[in-house]
Amino acid sequence: MEILAITFLFYTLFKLTIMKKVLGFIALMAITNLFQTINAQSKLDFKFCNNTGNTLYSIFVSEHDARTWGKDILKEDVLGNGDCVDVTFPDYGDRTCHWDIKVTYSVDDAQAWTINFVNLCEIRKLTLYRSERDGSVMYKTE
Repeated sequence: MEILAITFLFYTLFKLTIMKKVLGFIALMAITNLFQTINAQSKLDFKFCNNTGNTLYSIFVSEHDARTWGKDILKEDVLGNGDCVDVTFPDYGDRTCHWDIKVTYSVDDAQAWTINFVNLCEIRKLTLYRSERDGSVMYKTE
């Protein structure tokens, strides 16, 4: 009877040890996945802010070498004066840091400002604004 009790005790301890290791491994994997999700933000992602006094009807961001503009990141929306939008690059990777940005401030996209060769790897925010001196459109980065 004592041998049976001792065997049962060792078997129970063995099962508990294995269960702790399995549960610890599962918890470690869950935490690792959580941090990967949190850090999934591309180094190219940035916030674009409009302080021009105009409503912006479209924003295009394309690699500096591109021959055409990509899709309008505002889609069907507009970006009012004083508003900001997050520009993200999901699943893009970080192949290049230098990008061109085109914004339009007319419904027909005829009136536009273009900013060339912006290093998105080094900024988190780009603000478009009008110069107090002459009213020209300028930008600053943070």
